[in-house]
Amino acid sequence: MSYTFNREFALAANEGSSQKAQNLYVIAHETANPTATGRNEATFMKRNWRNAYTQFIIGDGGIIYLIGEPGYVAYGALSANPYSPVQIELQHTKDKTMFQKNYAAYIWLIRWACNKYNIPKTLDAGKAGTKGVKSHKWVSDNIEGDHQDPYSYLASMGINKAQFAKDIANGVNQSVNTTNNTRKRQTVNVYWFTYGSSGHKAVIDYCKKYGWSYKEERNKNSVKIKIGTFNQNSDNKFALEKWLANKNYNYDVTI
Repeated sequence: MSYTFNREFALAANEGSSQKAQNLYVIAHETANPTATGRNEATFMKRNWRNAYTQFIIGDGGIIYLIGEPGYVAYGALSANPYSPVQIELQHTKDKTMFQKNYAAYIWLIRWACNKYNIPKTLDAGKAGTKGVKSHKWVSDNIEGDHQDPYSYLASMGINKAQFAKDIANGVNQSVNTTNNTRKRQTVNVYWFTYGSSGHKAVIDYCKKYGWSYKEERNKNSVKIKIGTFNQNSDNKFALEKWLANKNYNYDVTI
């Protein structure tokens, strides 16, 4: 199984750190807020990024919300931030069915990040400077801080540290072969505009400028625009996503 990133709450070009991260750690967090949905957490980070944010939040049944741009510094783990191109928050749900979906996406994303940034799929190995996947607890023990996540929450849902490490190393019955995933075609969905608004017209004009096909879906006075399809890692898709983010338009990407 593969996943796409929901970019509704992605930071705009003038938001978040512009500093490239060193590729040492993928840091695994847990939100510790049992009353908040994944969407709640993503909304909060988008609004309060100056105080704290991670690159991703996973919740609401396996949805991967992208907040900060992967590869750049995020504000989730104090002095470890400059060394982590990807930090991931896991929703603290008490719903076991939802947890299972969230956890599968959590493992997939950790492994995806390790593949992308050439980081070993080892959990909490070594001291500061040792590359690998790190829990927030490991960061507290070896670098700075007092957080102990995600172990207590994972244990409450039946996942001990040994199982977590095994799943990071081997996956959970799903493929993370990024070579295969890049062959799948993707559509960029931009929504919702008032029909005929400046935003609606700007997206249509942008598609026409580059000769991209698009389809409009009307809902009363609102319109959703489906653009593409693109190869997953194509320059055209990345250029379109960058333009949409700079405009602060809501969009997501589907296979």
